[in-house]
Amino acid sequence: KILDGAATYDKLVAYISLGEDVKKPGATKNLTKASNDPWSEHRAPKVELKELPVGLRYAFLGPNNTYPVIINSNLTNVETA
Repeated sequence: KILDGAATYDKLVAYISLGEDVKKPGATKNLTKASNDPWSEHRAPKVELKELPVGLRYAFLGPNNTYPVIINSNLTNVETA
């Protein structure tokens, strides 16, 4: 029974944190250095996304939604957080 409460708490924390804009200290210092790096996610090329089969959708990771990943379309925002 105690573990049931922990799972509910984890879901609540994930839901509440969806709207937060997390800023890491010192992130602006590394931005200039990262933008000059050819492998930086800030210089990643835009890719053309293909149509997915029924039941799948794209989710995006990284700064500026750089990395597309394929996930189940039935997942909620809490489950993908």
